[in-house]
Order: sequence, then structure tokens, then C-alpha cells
Amino acid sequence: HFSGTVGSRLFFQTSYYEIQSILPTYMDSVSIFRGNINTAQLVANGSGRGSVPGFSRWKPFNTSDTSYNFDYGMATGSVGFSLSENSFVQIGTDKQFLGYGYRSILLSDVSAPFSFVRFQFSFLENKLTYTTTYAVLQSLERSPDGNPNKEDLFKRQGGRFSYLHFQPKHWLGIGLFDATTWSW
Repeated sequence: HFSGTVGSRLFFQTSYYEIQSILPTYMDSVSIFRGNINTAQLVANGSGRGSVPGFSRWKPFNTSDTSYNFDYGMATGSVGFSLSENSFVQIGTDKQFLGYGYRSILLSDVSAPFSFVRFQFSFLENKLTYTTTYAVLQSLERSPDGNPNKEDLFKRQGGRFSYLHFQPKHWLGIGLFDATTWSW
């Protein structure tokens, strides 16, 4: 993970994770149910592109057919520009987080990183915050382009997530969340 600032307004972050693991039963059953990306039959019919929740597609790193060893990774990166002391615009590929604390209840932390542009504006001494994110989401289903020499791309869809948050006291917060997705 590498992050930093350039001057007082430009900020950036990037990270890359390469992981080999044996997952707990509740996770490997989900990942295997979605399919092994190296199984010829699943590749031929376009289904079964397996992924580890919160990361990416996986492949086995052990040759044993009875082993549930997973090899997967995750790469993120973004750059942002502070418009004022309390507002910014950010563009990149990463997971999104809304709220405070460890978990984001409104946007899942088990989603894979996705491309986005995010705007955040704060008013009334940071008591009122509006965040909107435009995203390109991707499924594990292939979109055939008819070219036999290339691997087909994944199907994509657009998304917009907006969150208006009012926090008059440090212990009281009220929020409104709206999300829309669409297919191209």
C-alpha cells in the first residue's frame, strides 16, 4: 500500500495484494459454487467464473483436485483533488465506504474494487455532508464479442450512489441513501 499527498490539495493511494490461502468453509463454498475459472466446461459455456468475496477471480495453486487452495489478488488506486477544506473529487478503482467505523453498511465491503468518480461536499461546519459516486460495475458473466482470438469481456453496468448525512451532534447522525444501477 502506498499513499501520499502532493501539495495541500492533491492526494493519491494505490495498493496491490497477492494472496494464496485456504479459506474457511463458509467462504470456500461460496467461491467454489461460483465456479473454477480453469474448468474447461465452465469456460466454454461462459458461466462459473469464480471469485473470492471482496477480492477477485481465483485459480487453484495446488494441483490436487481435492484441495481448496485459492490464489487471488486485488489492486486498487485513486487520485483526488481537494476543492476546498471540506470538499473533494476523487477518481480511481477501489471499494467505497460510507459512514464511520470499521464496516460500511450501505455499500458492501465484500464487493470487488470498481471504477468510480466520487464527489463529496460538506457544509455547516461539516454537519451536513453530501456524497455522490458514479461507478462502472462488472459481473463475472462474459459478454461475447464474436472474436475467436480474444477473451470476451465481462458484462458491465453503471451505478450511482448518493448519501446525504446530517450530524448535528457527535452522537447523532441521520442519513438518506439512494442507489441506481443500469445496464448498457
